[in-house]
Amino acid sequence: MADVYRVRRLLEPAVLREFPTFGGAAARVPALGAAVSEGRAAADRDDWDGVASANQHFHRAVVALAGSPRLDATMELLLAEMRLFFHQMDGAEEFHRPYLEENARIAEHVAAGRAAEAAEQMASYLSAAERQLVTAFGASPVA
Repeated sequence: MADVYRVRRLLEPAVLREFPTFGGAAARVPALGAAVSEGRAAADRDDWDGVASANQHFHRAVVALAGSPRLDATMELLLAEMRLFFHQMDGAEEFHRPYLEENARIAEHVAAGRAAEAAEQMASYLSAAERQLVTAFGASPVA
C-alpha cells in the first residue's frame, strides 16, 4: 500500500502540474468533470461501489492528461491494486464521500488552467487517503 501511494504521489501531482504543456491535454480535460458527475450520481443512488469506480475513472483521467500510453498503463496497474485495497475495507461511504468534492475541486482547477493549485490539492488528497488506509489496515505509512 505504501509503495502504491509513493508512486501515485509522484505521478498524479506531476501530471497535474505539467498538463498545460502536454499536446492535446485540453481535449482530455472534460473526462475529469464526467468522472465527478458519475461519482455524484452514484452517491445520490447510495451506490458506493459506483462511487469507487467513478473515483478510479477520475484518477485515470488525471493521468490521461499526459497523453502517454506508458503512464496510462502504469496507472491501470496502480488502480487495480487500489481496487484490491478497497475490497478489503469496511465503510466505503465513509472513505469515498469526502473525495467526491476533492475530485470536483481538482477538476475545477484543471478546467480553469490552475495547474499548480490542482497539483497541490492532489498531493494533499493522496496523503490524506494514504493515512486513512494505513489507519484502516494498520499498515506502515511511507516515510
